[in-house]
Amino acid sequence: MVVAEVYRISPKLPLQTRRLGDLHYQNLYERRNNLHGLAFRSAVIESTNLLYITEMQHNTILKIGGFFGEVWNALQMRLNFSSQFVKAPQNSWGVELPNHTWDGVMGSMVRGEANFSSIGLAATRARRRAIDFLTPLVELRTAVYIRKPGISTNWNNFLDPFSSLLWGTILLTILILSACLSAAWRLVTRTSNLPLWYIVSESVFRIFGNFCNQGHDMNMNSSACRMIIMTSYVTTTVLLAAYSAALVSFMTVQDFKLPFSSFQELLQLRHYRLGTLAGSAQISYFEQSQDALMREMYRRKIQPEVDRLPRGVYEGLTTLCTRHRYAYFASVPDAEMMKASLPCAVVHVPGTAIRSYLSFAISKRSPYKGVLEHYSMRLASNGVIKRLYRQQYSARPFGNDASSQQIDIQAASPLLAVLGAGMLLSVLLLAGELTVSRLSVTAHTGRYSETVPSPKGRHIQKGYERRPLKKGKGLKFCNQRQDEAMETSAFRTCHRCLQPQQRKLLQHTEMTSRTTLLYDRGGEYTEQMKL
Repeated sequence: MVVAEVYRISPKLPLQTRRLGDLHYQNLYERRNNLHGLAFRSAVIESTNLLYITEMQHNTILKIGGFFGEVWNALQMRLNFSSQFVKAPQNSWGVELPNHTWDGVMGSMVRGEANFSSIGLAATRARRRAIDFLTPLVELRTAVYIRKPGISTNWNNFLDPFSSLLWGTILLTILILSACLSAAWRLVTRTSNLPLWYIVSESVFRIFGNFCNQGHDMNMNSSACRMIIMTSYVTTTVLLAAYSAALVSFMTVQDFKLPFSSFQELLQLRHYRLGTLAGSAQISYFEQSQDALMREMYRRKIQPEVDRLPRGVYEGLTTLCTRHRYAYFASVPDAEMMKASLPCAVVHVPGTAIRSYLSFAISKRSPYKGVLEHYSMRLASNGVIKRLYRQQYSARPFGNDASSQQIDIQAASPLLAVLGAGMLLSVLLLAGELTVSRLSVTAHTGRYSETVPSPKGRHIQKGYERRPLKKGKGLKFCNQRQDEAMETSAFRTCHRCLQPQQRKLLQHTEMTSRTTLLYDRGGEYTEQMKL
């Protein structure tokens, strides 16, 4: 007596027999891994990188490509079956119509025109009632896309690289170094009679200029002052390197002000409309959802234009460029690959992403579901599914752009505004200084009469004419009197006419360049502040 396993692949194929001694595999599907060229009728549609037709002859589809096309070809080669591809009407996945019939791929399978779908379908509740599904092969993310809004100018980008505590520490460091430089400068130049306010103000501006990475023209012989200046430069170098690196990272992250960030906010925008791919399961995400918010989204945003929904992802994304206040719900992989070819820039709204899973569909109660599902899982466990997906789609994670990002004019607008304001303020101050200087020169020319005190304590009325001397002649103004010698005197002549107290004051005037002495014939003098 011979014990054998007897089965038939199909009623049209011969009986298959295996003796018990030849049954090396315990798994049923490992033993029955040859379908002997059985022909499957499979429904297909063209959907970018998911599936596309690679070869046709006399309106007959011979070969398919894309992610699901390559997976289907791998199963066909492993199980030894053939395919008769059926192009689904309307090139859509299929939705349930009001009369409880289906269109697209779903309609072809429900009507018996096809037994399988070579394109992955999302297993919604309505579809599960009509057909069966194999194990999910790939996760699909779908999100709302809108036209890229303008970049919002963020002035905080120039302050965010450092914390408030660090900014305060830098300001305190500037004040401490300025105080140290003022003290050292005062001790070194204590015999020069420089005003204290002048030393302090110059020290503050010098140290602040060092922190702004500017040089200075101070020629100091003091080692203490040089050490303070060097300390400020070293501190500035370290801070500038850290600030520059952080500022670049802050400025390259473009800050968009999105009109909404979730479905709840989109629902509150009365004039916005939401589109999605016609005949896809994405419509059922809203229409058949158990969430009242999603059903309301369908009723108010999608249903009014359900008959005018785009038939392709590219068509829907292009509509964003031509229609105002319009959003499009699309699969993330397809949209990200098409962004470069669109006439305008589009972005996705992060808070609107929905995850779904795509898998092959098969007719209800099909005897081939088990063997196809078994070898589909084998392909996934061996890494074939992941490799085929990477061949069709970029391996970069969603939301990360490996290419370099340029900083546009809008991102740098705060910096340019500060630069322009500084230049304008400088021009205004220069114009003001020139105006005041001209008025001062005009006021110091012509006849002048004033009661002035003399060193001897007498008050006399003197009249004189002040005229500017040429550059390098000593005093700025010299009294013009009857004395021809005094009228033609230069600095040395006037200097000899002065008394000791007057001579000391003249030395102080020449050193600080802050005052101007006016002389008369009798040795009396007046002191006038120079603007």
